[in-house]
Amino acid sequence: MLLVTADNPDLPRTYSSPFEAVDKLLPDRTISEEKRVVHDQRGVNAGTSKYFHPPAVQPVHTQIARRILWTKLRNPGVSVLVAKKDIAGAFRLLWVAPEDVELFAGDLPWRKEAFPEEADFEEKIRGVTVIYLVSSFGFSGSSGEWGVWGRATEEYHRANRPEEPRRDLRVGFDSKVLVDDNILVEPWVGLRPWISSEVFEAGVRLMLGQNAINSAKDEVEGKFQCSQTIWGIVMNAETEQAILPERRILKGAQLLADPKFDYGRKDLTLKEMQQFRGIMTGWAAVVRGLTNELRAGDRFLGGMDGKATIKLSHQESFSKNQVTVAWEDLWELFEVWMSARSEAWSEVFGAGLREMLPPLEKVGLPGEWEKVVFVSSDATIHLWWRLSIGSTAWSFARGSWIWSPGLGGRWRMRIKTAKSWWSIWRRCCRSWHLRVQLGTSGEEPWWSTVATTRW
Repeated sequence: MLLVTADNPDLPRTYSSPFEAVDKLLPDRTISEEKRVVHDQRGVNAGTSKYFHPPAVQPVHTQIARRILWTKLRNPGVSVLVAKKDIAGAFRLLWVAPEDVELFAGDLPWRKEAFPEEADFEEKIRGVTVIYLVSSFGFSGSSGEWGVWGRATEEYHRANRPEEPRRDLRVGFDSKVLVDDNILVEPWVGLRPWISSEVFEAGVRLMLGQNAINSAKDEVEGKFQCSQTIWGIVMNAETEQAILPERRILKGAQLLADPKFDYGRKDLTLKEMQQFRGIMTGWAAVVRGLTNELRAGDRFLGGMDGKATIKLSHQESFSKNQVTVAWEDLWELFEVWMSARSEAWSEVFGAGLREMLPPLEKVGLPGEWEKVVFVSSDATIHLWWRLSIGSTAWSFARGSWIWSPGLGGRWRMRIKTAKSWWSIWRRCCRSWHLRVQLGTSGEEPWWSTVATTRW
């Protein structure tokens, strides 16, 4: 970076963006005394587009779960080890074109203790302008530009395989890089895990420089072990479990404790909404169904001014009733997670690695096909029927029923649908109370019991 006085006459076109400092975690996940500097370049980002840069496609936890399970199936009875490699600096390793550095500036106050060699000029200096010569955390194009180099390290690693296949297996290496964190998953066979690690490090140093590997983090997280914190989630290859760390749950709970998240409040700012969405994105990796629920919040993420209060995106194209429903969906989303009880966290914020796979992949694992139950039904928006077993209820549309004049003008369930649900009842319902109800959907729905039984 370059440091120049803020009143330098050669800086007429420089665009200065504010800085922010956030907590930085040490390799043991404790908070460091140092801070991570974030360059708030929303002003610059408003004048450009991330689509001018390569796509920033990032790997997900499902891919790591898939790799662990695949490795265990290919090597039965063999321990699977996981390690994390950190690329030092990441974005800071990419130089910015000289004609564009004027967009990567920021102003700082003058401090005598920070610039002791300039103490004699203290009265003349009113401030300092920092000009980054490398990419920054805050520019919308940084992720895409870095993604090319992150993927290059993956491909270098993937293009290699052990020289001693009898000892270290013949299968080629593979890994996934999320920004600066690379995840290695290897079976504990011969020297394979450590050879895989050396190959990846060699590729990083070849492309990004000799100091591109974070040695401090490597001593802690670079070791191969069965359990590893992967992109904020603790994944255990031995127990096949993924758990959200308690500190990440508490971070979300503390945010939701703010009165602005209470039901009926509309003074939430865009920045606070973005913070909520970021935390929930981390939760969604292990909380099943949360991704679908978050769509209620995504509708309020439009705009660039973080201090502005949120509103429904393209609100003018919706009716007053639709806007009201959207706000109610958002408040209900907040209420659900504010009411999560701490004693149930281990169940709510955890999942098996098999559960993280798509259904079609999951049924391919040993023992999973026998658990499959197929259910089907049609749908319309008018007439519905509801099935209650114990305290659980399901609602289905009219298409699952047909009109039977010969039975006194009654509705009856289609044979195929009945068979589908009978397979569930036979497996799951040994002594439960069954109630079938017919009704309509709408602002004032009604339900009438069609049949009831207990077995």
